[in-house]
Parts: sequence; structure tokens; C-alpha cells
Amino acid sequence: MLKKTQKITVREIARRTGYAHCTVARALSDAGNVAVETRSRILSAARELGYIGKNRTNIAVVVPAFGNDVCFYNTSIIHALSAQLDSEEFQYELIPENHLRSFNEKIIDGAISLCYTGKTARRWSELNPIPLVCINDFSYHSDRIYSVCSNDRMAMSAIVAHLRTAGHSRVLYIDRKPTAGNLNHTRRKECFRELAAQSGITPFHAGLSDRSDWGAYLRREKLTAIICPFEMTDLSLFADLRRQGLRIPQDVELIHWYIPHISDTLMPGQFTIRQDFPALARRAVALLKELLAGKYRIQDVLVDYIIGG
Repeated sequence: MLKKTQKITVREIARRTGYAHCTVARALSDAGNVAVETRSRILSAARELGYIGKNRTNIAVVVPAFGNDVCFYNTSIIHALSAQLDSEEFQYELIPENHLRSFNEKIIDGAISLCYTGKTARRWSELNPIPLVCINDFSYHSDRIYSVCSNDRMAMSAIVAHLRTAGHSRVLYIDRKPTAGNLNHTRRKECFRELAAQSGITPFHAGLSDRSDWGAYLRREKLTAIICPFEMTDLSLFADLRRQGLRIPQDVELIHWYIPHISDTLMPGQFTIRQDFPALARRAVALLKELLAGKYRIQDVLVDYIIGG
């Protein structure tokens, strides 16, 4: 359970640690001229006492260690969250998830995680006492770790309703290569299977790496729609389908997560769905503010998708 924040002053930290007021002030402001060991002790005491600086609230935005895997989803959620934090005049910095221990060198009031494998949330309680809001990661929960996630069941309900209306009864569902701890794609797939079965729709499954012979497979199995349930619908997928003689949408409908420019230019008129990134960011910041205010028994948040581009 979170305790309400008490007003802790620089003078109180100086009294508790035995350092001079000016030394504590320099350490908290990262102004230099403070020994590393001294600064570490002062910051540790400040965190334990619940010190919040006089300036804007300091927020850490924890981001995945991307490597080469930077896609539309990553850039969109970072952009939306940065815009929201700027609009509310928060002070924030981006910290890679593999640098979580660097929090011990900073005064951070709260954090928002954009990591979706569950590792950050699980390690958080061991490393940091500050509140955390996870976007699209519902794998771990405590009295100071909550989540704001896109409503995948709502998305799959909309897709199945469209398939039924359009007369699609046999469809190809693209499986993404599993990522350890990422429950989002697993949840989407389970929801789709359940709702498709209720509507008499038969899903077939294949991975993106199998698409070299999709043309023959789709014709042989008489599949009339492809569902690509993530923000990875790119030019190569579209080109592969066209190369195999498949016309979109005349031969097969490509139902996918909306990507600006690609969806509008190459696949106009297709059924698309997209995550509401500004709403995810707005609700995450609002939830973190509640946690910083000492509130608890807060509900996790689901954000509806947007149908169409």
C-alpha cells in the first residue's frame, strides 16, 4: 500500500545524513563538486524519505533495448507519451530497460514503462520503490505497479464482425514469432480463436517467414482474407502477395493494424484497426499522477482501438 507523500526538505535530508545543506542541494541538483560516494548516500536517503524536488516532477520513461527492431508501434507510443508529458510540463528522460540500475543515481518520482515482455515490471519491485505504470504489459501487478493496455478483445470482436459481414468463412491468421514474456500477441490470438469459433469462421495459421508460398496455399485452402494482427504490415508483405499473383482486395482482403501512408496508398479501402496511442499516453500519465498522489486500489485501464485509419 502506498503512503501519502510527506513534504521532505533539503534541510531534513541534511539533518538525517549529517551533510551540509549546500552539499545536499548540490547532490540533488546534480551540480557537480560532490564526491560520488557522498552523492550516492544523499540520493539514497532522499529516495527513502520520499523527497520530491521543487522543480517539475521527474519521470523516467523506460524503453526496450530495441536493437534492430524499431517499428511503427515503438515510434508511435514514444511520440505520443513524449507529447503528453510535455503538455503537462513533466521533466522526463528515456532510460533503456537494460539500464534500470541507473535509477540509483537519480532522483526519479515515478516511471512509465513501454517494455512489453514483462521483465521490467517483474524486476521493478526489487530495484525501485517508486510507482510504475506499464503500457501494454499486463504481466505483473502490485500496489504500485499498474497497467494501461489496448483492449485486444474489442479489436478482435470488431475484426470477427467484419469478417462475418463480408462473408469470409476461411481466413489466414498471421502468427508473429513468439517473444518471451510478451502476452499481447498470445491474448489477441486466443480472443480471435474464441470469437471466430462462435461465428463459424475457420482460421488457418502461418508465420511471416512462410509467405513465399502463400499464393498456392490461399488458393488451395480457399482462404479469402488475411489477418495481420500487429503493426508490422510492411511493403515486403504487400509485394510478396502481389508477386504471387494475388490482388488486394479482389483476390484476398488484407485486414491489418493501420500504418500511415502504407495502408492509405497501397491498400486503400481495406479494413484496418489501430491502437489509440494518444489515449494510451494520456491514461498512463493520469494513472501515474494518481499513484504519485498516494492513491491506491486503482484499476488497471483498457483503451479501445480505433476502427479505420
